[in-house]
Amino acid sequence: MFQDLLPERGTSKADATKMFFEVLVLATKDAVKVEQTQGELGGPIRVRGKRGLWGSWAEREAGGEIAEELGDMDQILEQARGVVAVDA
Repeated sequence: MFQDLLPERGTSKADATKMFFEVLVLATKDAVKVEQTQGELGGPIRVRGKRGLWGSWAEREAGGEIAEELGDMDQILEQARGVVAVDA
């Protein structure tokens, strides 16, 4: 349940909003399935992982903050490879 990931008492509205957006992005990439009982506004939201969630490409393709961090890591690795190639 989404509420289990982000308990109301310990989570800011900003953090909950960011996480919810990330879940929606993953849903559009067919990595998770999001369900809520019809007609129950504010009710529990169930999030289930799908096969696409477990691919190594998933975090880069999903977008959002994680992808940005991975993009930064890719740049660091490319720079490190260049240094190793020059030193070799």
